[in-house]
Amino acid sequence: MQQNIKDLCLLPHTEEELTIEQRAEIAFRAALSQPGVGEGLSLEETRAAVADLAEKIRELEAQRLQPHTWEMIDTLATMRAARAFYSWRTFPINNLPVEILEHIFSLAVYSPAFLNVSRTRMALVAVCSRWRSVIVNTPELWSIIPVTCPAPFYYPILCIQRAKAHPLILFIDQRDRQWNRSETDHRFGPVEMRVLFTHIATFMHQVQQLLILADTWAVIRVALDILQTVPAPRLMERLEIHRSGHAYVEFGQGPSSKLATSYRLFGGAQATSLSHISLSGVPVDFSPAPFRNLRVFELRKLAVEHMPTLEDFLPVLQGSPQLERLLFDGACPQLSKDCVGKAGLWKPVLLKNLRELTIGNLIPDYAIYVLQLIVAPELRRLALERLVNEDFTRFVEKLPGRFPKVMVLTVNGLGTESTTALLLWLQTLTNLRYLKVSRVADEFLDAFLNRVPESFAAGVQHKPRFVPVCERLEVFEIVKCSSMNFQTIQRFVEGRASMQVPLRRILVPKGELDGGKTLQEVWMRRTGILSSIPPGARPDLSSRYNSD
Repeated sequence: MQQNIKDLCLLPHTEEELTIEQRAEIAFRAALSQPGVGEGLSLEETRAAVADLAEKIRELEAQRLQPHTWEMIDTLATMRAARAFYSWRTFPINNLPVEILEHIFSLAVYSPAFLNVSRTRMALVAVCSRWRSVIVNTPELWSIIPVTCPAPFYYPILCIQRAKAHPLILFIDQRDRQWNRSETDHRFGPVEMRVLFTHIATFMHQVQQLLILADTWAVIRVALDILQTVPAPRLMERLEIHRSGHAYVEFGQGPSSKLATSYRLFGGAQATSLSHISLSGVPVDFSPAPFRNLRVFELRKLAVEHMPTLEDFLPVLQGSPQLERLLFDGACPQLSKDCVGKAGLWKPVLLKNLRELTIGNLIPDYAIYVLQLIVAPELRRLALERLVNEDFTRFVEKLPGRFPKVMVLTVNGLGTESTTALLLWLQTLTNLRYLKVSRVADEFLDAFLNRVPESFAAGVQHKPRFVPVCERLEVFEIVKCSSMNFQTIQRFVEGRASMQVPLRRILVPKGELDGGKTLQEVWMRRTGILSSIPPGARPDLSSRYNSD
């Protein structure tokens, strides 16, 4: 209803206050939308304007106690809007151009882990109307989309809509920390996954990174079924599919038995931009593989019958000369009985750019087989994970001279007690600087307390000078203190010092040493080189260990 500004305002005080607030909000938004308003004032002048407006508002508030007109109501609303606007401008960040604000917000949104992106984004939106307007209208800030909520997935769908045509990063994590490991009992089922992926499939051409983490076969199968039918996304650079259930799952007879078949992603077509592949517990058909020109390739946890054949797998390595990281953890190409111990049946693939190799959770024959698949003269990081429960001495005997430039060595469980085999291998790692261990036999650390002829270590042909094994070793990280014999650790640290090649740092995860007064902790602190590693930190990935 239109009022005459000269008429008296007869509204009750509560309704009158609400009217003033509404009009002030409208005026404030109008001022924000007008470019150049207030930009000519210095910070001191702006603060003076705020103080002057505050004084005028106090005078008008006093007049409200007496009969007053609608004109005074409009004036008070305008004054409040002006005070809010100039107060807002006293914050320097609000004087920045929109483009600079967008960049700052993108740094804030991209910095946290995937699961915290939504929280950061919504916190920024709630600061003020201008920030909300900038964020809502910047598609890039909505392009990282964690999908951790249950159906009907309103928030992820809203993010996709606001991202518009910007490349998308989808992080689908529907794992249940309380899952009882039963394939038929889970809070997130195949119906929910089909609802989600039916919507995502229409935007698959925009997806730059797709990460799927789920527990059960049935849920993963839905995603794989749809990924088989969609065209190869031309923008996709990274694809990760992780199933956390058991490698072997019994389905019995009937349609459910199809869950264990291999899947041909994108119908066998090649995604030309795809450079990062990580598969865990997912049987993928590699013939013909849509994977070429990879930089990262990780294969985890597959039943033997679902591992790719050597014939199908070798073209992937041969077609990826720029490969930098390769991981085999409980999965690798199939090894037929006729090939056991016969490396000459295939030609190893030369990977000149491979910098990181992980071999884990394999039996000795398969571990040796993986070594014989590749030649990596520039390897910098080697990780041996959970090679236990059998004697891996034959595997260790194949290591000497194979990766001479390794600078970071991770050993988390290695089933051998052969000092001779360990010494023959370790003395070839003349560039080793960082050692990360857990669950190793005493003989492993004891091998570092030997001296070897320098001529062998450096390849120099003259009368040998005996030097310590891994003479350049400087950092020793213990993954889990309780998995190691403390006397062996003490003997290792003190022995290296007595050989005139002392360690520079001993690293343990934060919380491993609880500040108690045990002899072990007291001794480690007295070394003067002990440091704790914060959760999530990876000092072994420092660029210091990338080159000589």
